[in-house]
Amino acid sequence: MEVTITAFVLLWYLGKHYRKEVHRKRYLARRKRLEARLAHITATPAFDISLPFPKQTRPAGGEIIDFPRRLA
Repeated sequence: MEVTITAFVLLWYLGKHYRKEVHRKRYLARRKRLEARLAHITATPAFDISLPFPKQTRPAGGEIIDFPRRLA
């Protein structure tokens, strides 16, 4: 009878430890994937930052039109 109880307790403990270990490994794998995705997103710019954005608009006539005159 004591052998059965001891075996049951041992199996219960090993099962509980195994479930905790599976949960821990799953959590670490998920965290690793999320950190890799976050690192990729933050390292990749949303647009090409090497392109200079024009501060003035030059029409076909050649004169430079600033922003307030363009609205009028």
